Amino acid sequence: MKRILLTLLGIAVLIPALVGVLGILTAVQPTGAQSDVRLPFRDIYLPGKAYTVYLSSIDMNAKELPKAWQTGTGFLFLKDGEPMVASVNHINPNADVLWARVRDDSNFYELRRVRYDALFDIALFKFKNPKAVKPPGFATLGDASSLKAENGKKFYVFGNPIGLDFLVSDEGILMREKFYARDASAGGLLPFDSTCNPGNSGGPVVDESGKVVGIVQAISGDRPICLAIPINNFRAILLTTQNDGPVRHGILGIEAQRNTINGKNANRVVVTKVGLESATGRAGIRVGDYLLSYFDKGGVERPIESAGRFAEEFQLAFRLGDTLTLKTLRGESVVIRSVSLTDLNTHQSSGYVDLGQSAIANAALDKKKL
Repeated sequence: MKRILLTLLGIAVLIPALVGVLGILTAVQPTGAQSDVRLPFRDIYLPGKAYTVYLSSIDMNAKELPKAWQTGTGFLFLKDGEPMVASVNHINPNADVLWARVRDDSNFYELRRVRYDALFDIALFKFKNPKAVKPPGFATLGDASSLKAENGKKFYVFGNPIGLDFLVSDEGILMREKFYARDASAGGLLPFDSTCNPGNSGGPVVDESGKVVGIVQAISGDRPICLAIPINNFRAILLTTQNDGPVRHGILGIEAQRNTINGKNANRVVVTKVGLESATGRAGIRVGDYLLSYFDKGGVERPIESAGRFAEEFQLAFRLGDTLTLKTLRGESVVIRSVSLTDLNTHQSSGYVDLGQSAIANAALDKKKL
């Protein structure tokens, strides 16, 4: 399998001139089909620059600055009438404070991280003193679920690349539908051919109707292809919960991939590793079992056709301690198994039972740690 090289777009700034900008995200609740409205570029460009913000890991108002710091981008949006900022989590992942500068304001304002998801690399911030800030604009959240490459629609990326602030990329297109990279975000990523550089991390990807459909996470390849987290994942994880702090995901403690061996089980998702102390192993799932389907929280059976898509779906819907019901196939027997999602550290310390050097393990397509 050809590995995709992903570079996270945080940038260590070595001199004060190379300062990144944070964008703040506007949380507009309505969702639905992708809009067919096509705004003039001016009506996308001016609002986009207004709600994009410059993010820094330090207070740039300070008299003395360190030799290096992290910068990025975010965007402003309203959540229950309160100005909030959306971005990626990796700009300053080990701290609950960032500093933001909004358009046409030289001051930096302290942000507090309200909630975040390290697995999906997304974070939600609010101003420590919102009355001191005068946001020049707020973004509207769109819907990335219906984006299709064949539609040929244009997209724009706002951000603060390589020390320059409040820039917009040239027009880009969606290069293919959402794909799943093993070592990237837990969810799928949207690849755009818009120009992206270090400092764009956390910036909004905006469609022709002026709505935010993605959050820039990484670049890929020699020509920096822009990889974005679908805005639906941000909304589903960080805007639907009332709990602040880190989102605690549970895991199955297995690795799985699509079976590329010809035969009746071709293209089914097969288990290639099982954690020795994992709940999945205790539930009776073994290496070589096929994952046929799972049942969502409403009891609806959902087919498992891709390891990556399955990982995204159950991580969006289920949390640590929840029970996931799986339909599996071993030989000719179909078995329903219930698995309690356990903490990430549980299986990391216990090791795996591996499928080994079999043909299935070597034909590693759509491989995903679950």
